[in-house]
Amino acid sequence: MSPGQAHTEAPIWRPLVLLLVVAAALRLLALVTVGNIDNLHGDEGYYVAKARSLVDAGTYPGAFRPPAYSAFIALTFLVWGDSLLAVRVIQIVLALVSLVLVFDLSRRSFGRRAAVASGLLYACHPTLVHYTHFLWAETLYSTLLLIVVWCLSRFEGCRALGWAGAAGIALGFAALTRETALYFGAVAAAWLLWLPGGRTERSRSALLLCGAAALVILPWTLRNYARFDELVLVSTNRWRTIALGNVLPKERGELRRAIRRGYREAEDPLASERFARDLALRWIRAEQPWWIVRKTVRNTRRLVAPHTQLERFEKQEWLERGAGYAVALQSFAERWFSLVTLAVGLAGLCVADGGRARVLVVWLLLTHWAIYVVSYAQPRFVVPFLPFFAVYAGPAVTSAASWRRASRLRLAGAVVSILAVVTLMKPWRFFAR
Repeated sequence: MSPGQAHTEAPIWRPLVLLLVVAAALRLLALVTVGNIDNLHGDEGYYVAKARSLVDAGTYPGAFRPPAYSAFIALTFLVWGDSLLAVRVIQIVLALVSLVLVFDLSRRSFGRRAAVASGLLYACHPTLVHYTHFLWAETLYSTLLLIVVWCLSRFEGCRALGWAGAAGIALGFAALTRETALYFGAVAAAWLLWLPGGRTERSRSALLLCGAAALVILPWTLRNYARFDELVLVSTNRWRTIALGNVLPKERGELRRAIRRGYREAEDPLASERFARDLALRWIRAEQPWWIVRKTVRNTRRLVAPHTQLERFEKQEWLERGAGYAVALQSFAERWFSLVTLAVGLAGLCVADGGRARVLVVWLLLTHWAIYVVSYAQPRFVVPFLPFFAVYAGPAVTSAASWRRASRLRLAGAVVSILAVVTLMKPWRFFAR
């Protein structure tokens, strides 16, 4: 029996079950620590208000944000009543599903030891723990993206078209959660066309992926056209984010607040979108030729900034009283976990083989990074991609062979990645907070 066969036949459910128990326990403990907060903040209020409108009136007002996360909350309300606690518990279940996907993606490419390391990093990551308690779309979006990548990796192995179709369905729901998934859809279709094999098979898989995603999105697009008498593929929030990221730098806070207020009070959301588009394009033209260079540095720094939403909630007194010490410990751990996950995960992407699935993950990360560079960036946007960094952090810390087999170029890339993350996050400042 070959080592590969022995590895394949070795039982895998025991470490996975243990990881699931650890992940569930940490999330339930965090829920007790943070509390079931009824006072909603920022986008939380938007998502919950739209969910209640879906339940009470059967309608989703406007199309300012994609509807899938509000529909997810509304479905929970229909089953368990108007309970935010139920939504948080269901998000814990989503996180456990994501853990299974992280474990399996790592195991299939790098083996059992790497899978355990990846799963443990995911299960214990404080950011991923407490985001299951925030009523934002990150947890749902993360799970949907993992399903897309997992299905496509399964398709690569067996070439059953059903996996491409399943990936397309998940991709469609991901786009209805975050519109940025549409751009990754184009990249995923190109990845399918790049796979080895017959041209007909590759074309069919790419068409099936795109077709399944389109079928999921189409009813919402038709609804928007009927309501606005203009093509709105998913949302009316595209140019607003670009305007916020390009037209309204931090020092122009009053103008930033004015445009946000205008969007909230606008009777014609498409007119607001056109206004934001003209403003953004005018500013981008004025900032040439160094606009993209400045935006790349500034927004990359914002994406990996060691700020935590727990600290923000605690400072604004949005948490249960008496949670300050626990929040301080969790926030401190969160910054270190984020540093290790990003640095080691990027290094793993450089040195670990991982086959063509690795290329797909790289494209996923680069696509979203490019969107956030051009438009708008904040640390919260990185959260859905932490599971993918965890997948590749596993082999980086458990497989010395990956480092030995890596070419000099890959090793250089790993070193540069680690240095870049450390430089941007400045971990020596963690102790001063």
